[in-house]
Amino acid sequence: MNLPDPLPAAVPLDDLPDAPGADATLQEARNWLLKALISLAPKRKGVQCPCCDRHDQIYGRNLNAGLALFLLRISQRFGDEWFHVNKDVTNHRDFNADYGKLEHWGFIERMPENSDPNKKSSGYWRVTPKGHQFVRGEIKVPTPILVLNNEAIGVAMNAVQIDIETALAASGRSYAELLGKTKTVAA
Repeated sequence: MNLPDPLPAAVPLDDLPDAPGADATLQEARNWLLKALISLAPKRKGVQCPCCDRHDQIYGRNLNAGLALFLLRISQRFGDEWFHVNKDVTNHRDFNADYGKLEHWGFIERMPENSDPNKKSSGYWRVTPKGHQFVRGEIKVPTPILVLNNEAIGVAMNAVQIDIETALAASGRSYAELLGKTKTVAA
């Protein structure tokens, strides 16, 4: 879905018009859907798309300690190299099954080529320069972010800026101790 910038403001649910009918244009349906989704997001509810009848919902995604620790470990272990999740990291003690969410902050990227047409992706990822900056404590990022159809579309109104030290501390982990036990993070 191509989103307008800026996103439309939320409206009280009582003021949300009914879904457009069969005679509506695709753009009218998209506009209604986006306004409905934004209005429903604080209530953690979704809506049926008037075009395809699919359930859509905006989700708030937090950068939690598990994701921060996984990013730290893969940054240390692989630097700028590509790694395969199933082959290289699933047995690691700090593996986080939600690792793909790191893509929403621009911390990791998938390998663009996929030689197998039967697979969604190659399974290869790498840490981006932004991911390494976050691991080194050079930048902060907003959390939670808003995600629609697995694509980051914005930042929640209640978002805060968080650095890796704060993210790790939420689970009682010390950033300094974690760095002291491992090799230097790639630049």
